[in-house]
Amino acid sequence: MKIIPINIIEFLSPLALAIWFMSDGHAGNVSVYISAARYTKAECELLIDALIKKLGLVVTCGEPDGYPVLYIPAESYDLFYSLVNPHLLPEFRYKLDPHYYRDKLSR
Repeated sequence: MKIIPINIIEFLSPLALAIWFMSDGHAGNVSVYISAARYTKAECELLIDALIKKLGLVVTCGEPDGYPVLYIPAESYDLFYSLVNPHLLPEFRYKLDPHYYRDKLSR
């Protein structure tokens, strides 16, 4: 069982966000989705608050398939990209930039 600590803001960093994204996230054309399926609504709100305050991201939570998903819209995509890109392992680059993977295959 995953539990978000009340002091999560102390642990959030661009590196932590990149690791979380590599594990549970994916990007659309200009937006980002990170699964929060194991978290309660209150924990999602805690995460959203921490991501806004600590990293300056615009974040909302939805439940498109009945499970919580954190959504980072186009207005924060460039900021998100700049935060996590330096920390992504090459094997996970396709998650941040779908075109990267497609272009790599076409070479």
